[in-house]
Amino acid sequence: MSSLIQNLEPETPDKLKNDSEFILAALLGNDGVSFQYASRERRGDKSLVLKALDIIDSAMQTTTGHPEKCFPYISDELKKDREVVIAFMKRNGLLLKFVIKEFKNDYEIVSTAIKHNGSAFNYASKTLKNDPNIIILAISNGLPLYNISDKLKNEDRTIAYAAVKKGHSLGFFKYSIKR
Repeated sequence: MSSLIQNLEPETPDKLKNDSEFILAALLGNDGVSFQYASRERRGDKSLVLKALDIIDSAMQTTTGHPEKCFPYISDELKKDREVVIAFMKRNGLLLKFVIKEFKNDYEIVSTAIKHNGSAFNYASKTLKNDPNIIILAISNGLPLYNISDKLKNEDRTIAYAAVKKGHSLGFFKYSIKR
């Protein structure tokens, strides 16, 4: 590997765009966006993508690593892989917006996304948006109450308790739930 070439860029020679070690080394110095220049084959390599996420995580400790900049460039096959999708959701729950419909109705994937960011609730399936456990998890992780249907907000005391515990006023709830 040439010491002159340190980044993964459009001009990077094809041989290096297909070299896993080079790709991972290049990611050390950036926030994940350069992953788009890896070869199509490497963008479909599950092991490489998971290692890249770990490198991006370590970059986040010192700079601003962004796994969401890598997600659009992984292969369509990997976007359908539960393990890979869960790994991304742990790092940026808002990526739930871009996953396949089936995964928006997958309890584990949605709850993992919501644990990272309560607002991921907005991208869950209608079925999961009506699940009291998902709602409580979302509220506990910062989801504003206006995102929850009035019907659920006012019929389920556990949702009201979770909201109050998170610092919301009971004023958001009907009188019947306050008793």
